[in-house]
Amino acid sequence: MNREASSQWAKSIWNIVYGLISEYFSKSSQRDNRNREKSKYMLWYFLKLLMWTYRDGLVPPELLFDSFCEALKHSTSIPDVEAYLLSVIFQFLPDVCLHQRSLRKLSEYLIGRFDAVRS
Repeated sequence: MNREASSQWAKSIWNIVYGLISEYFSKSSQRDNRNREKSKYMLWYFLKLLMWTYRDGLVPPELLFDSFCEALKHSTSIPDVEAYLLSVIFQFLPDVCLHQRSLRKLSEYLIGRFDAVRS
């Protein structure tokens, strides 16, 4: 798979994952247990798919980490989504540390959130 195709594929999977995370933590989903369980299962499946393809080298690390950081910026209005995203990205922390640009982005985000919470 060439780099452009793998980037497009990773972006598509990431959009699905982020949509499922948002749906899972939405207020309407919390009232409907059946849909919530379905969202939970689908979310688990797509996260496993994303992690598997990343570990096999099919997803460029910078694309994955940039996607996570971008999603984090948009998730601050829903604390559960933000916490879930952080729990997922922390699984990749050793790899994030190897990519200086990604580490800087994540650090800037965390410092900004810490400052916002503290004030």
